[in-house]
Amino acid sequence: MPFGRIDEDCNAKQYYRRVCDSLRKSQGEDIKYFTREQLYDQLYAISENDQREIDLIVKAYRKVLREKTQCIEDGCSNPRGSNGHGGLKIRCSTHHKKYHAEKAGFANVSQWNNQWHPYKKYRKDYCENVDGRLGHGECTTTIVDPSWQLEVDHIDGNPSNNDQSNLQTLCSCCHRLKTRDKRDWETAGRKTYGIAA
Repeated sequence: MPFGRIDEDCNAKQYYRRVCDSLRKSQGEDIKYFTREQLYDQLYAISENDQREIDLIVKAYRKVLREKTQCIEDGCSNPRGSNGHGGLKIRCSTHHKKYHAEKAGFANVSQWNNQWHPYKKYRKDYCENVDGRLGHGECTTTIVDPSWQLEVDHIDGNPSNNDQSNLQTLCSCCHRLKTRDKRDWETAGRKTYGIAA
């Protein structure tokens, strides 16, 4: 075993740092922080300490996180975000969202956020008027950033009807033309919401 037991010459915090340094070297990659589960697994594999002492090491790990006030991502000096329980996440709010979006397999943070939205979750990555469905020619807009340029349109003009069959993805230009031509502002649904013209 590489480190033996915690003693008066090596407190839990020092031990934690030694373990992390060893793991970084052995795995040949730059690991800044481990999840608590990963740390436990690694400690069980290489440590001679018992459960109580391993718990001390993990507490030291958490103390290291608490002492660091900036995001752990390279080059980011933003403050760490709140975890909602009086503590801090290990990343700033922006990198926290990006990390979870990538982990869940989403192409960007916008898609990750929209997975809970009643109709934005159905937004495609292109304008559906490429087939000329709106009657004023095919869409020729170049989509550079879908999260900014594409919108979800309610085909019947009723913003409360979020059935997938009533939704289509349009670029902002086509969406405005469709709203004008179909006079969506006059629909009953918009009057109910008090957003009719």
